[in-house]
Amino acid sequence: MVNSTSNEDASKVSHNTEALEKLKYLEAKIMVGGENLLEKAELQEKLLAESEAELQERRDKEAALKLELERKEAEILQIEESYGTLQEEIVGLNKKLKKVFSYLCAAKSEFADMQSEYSKLREDILDTIRATHKEIKLANYIIKCHIPESYFDLIQEAAKYNELVGEWQLKCIAYTGNNMQENVNNFLVFKL
Repeated sequence: MVNSTSNEDASKVSHNTEALEKLKYLEAKIMVGGENLLEKAELQEKLLAESEAELQERRDKEAALKLELERKEAEILQIEESYGTLQEEIVGLNKKLKKVFSYLCAAKSEFADMQSEYSKLREDILDTIRATHKEIKLANYIIKCHIPESYFDLIQEAAKYNELVGEWQLKCIAYTGNNMQENVNNFLVFKL
């Protein structure tokens, strides 16, 4: 009888040790380089949404500037003056033409600058989106392969976003990881 109890205790200890090792392995898979992949993926999704909003805002701004440029060009061309002689009209039209041409050159230059800036920003945002999608896929794959669905649901239920700190926090986090190992060791010492 005493022998079977000590065998049961030994099997419980080995089972607890195996469970702790498996838990450490899973935690190591989720935490890469001291960074939680779930939190990183959620942050990148947020940045992706912000980038897409900024990209749309730039598109709207570009369209508005294009309309304003067309309006100014039409306004400049519609300015009429009355001239006394044909020579005065030619001189006046030449001045007006030079002025309109300078406006056109300035507007084209500004438009080209904005378009190149917009293209560069767009490429940067698309690169960020691609990288974010890759990291999200990796995080989802790691979660799918290493965290049982029931535990994942528990983690999601226990997670709350703290706006003051700007990160996700888990309830009862003090009972995980190293603190859990210490509690199990204390339990084993008292049990033996």
